[in-house]
Amino acid sequence: MKKFVQSPRVQQLLGVLSLIVAWIVLFAFFSIKKPDSFPTLDNVQGLARQGTIVCFAALGMTCVIISGGIDLSVGSLVALTTVVIAIVLQKTNGNVLYAVLAALGTGALSGFVNGMLITRLKVSPFITTLGSLLIIRGLAQFWAKDTRVDAPDNALIGLLAKLDKPDHWKLVPIGVWMLIIGAAIVSLTITRTRFGRHIVAVGSNENAARLCGVPVERVKLLVYVLVGFLTGIAG
Repeated sequence: MKKFVQSPRVQQLLGVLSLIVAWIVLFAFFSIKKPDSFPTLDNVQGLARQGTIVCFAALGMTCVIISGGIDLSVGSLVALTTVVIAIVLQKTNGNVLYAVLAALGTGALSGFVNGMLITRLKVSPFITTLGSLLIIRGLAQFWAKDTRVDAPDNALIGLLAKLDKPDHWKLVPIGVWMLIIGAAIVSLTITRTRFGRHIVAVGSNENAARLCGVPVERVKLLVYVLVGFLTGIAG
């Protein structure tokens, strides 16, 4: 019995089950405290909509943390990509494609710069991303001119908009479904692909991974580009 409980797969399953049980307990507690408003479809939709932006950035952060790194600039990058989207929408009369490409490019470029500083100049991830946090925040404030940037109406607004009654069959907005699909892709990438195994190897023991032929610097660089890209989606 002890060996069964200590097996890696059982430990992983127990970890997942513990999170599910904790979520059920919390949901039940607040449902009892606020029975008229909390256990409703509108509230669940609201929670999902509000958490989607953070969760997209968290998907990339998961890969960074598994690789043994850290990225403190994610929050500032969300702000910057949001500003970029709004400005591009203004300049292009609401062209969603250009806005999305600009946001993804901005996020990926930021991750690339962080990754290059970490892998080529050997600067600590903590110091690198702390510095980029301040720079990126400054860029966001500069481009926004320290004020709110209003974008014209566009299709992006509907991704996380509250569902009307005829659309309740969707359960949650399209943006939340995109997050679920993205989470599944990231999970499969980490657990089922060579790149994912390299990420785990680098995070477990960087020197051993290098001796085994893992391109450590390339993996780290790609991980930081990935977190930037996913943060661009969050924006």
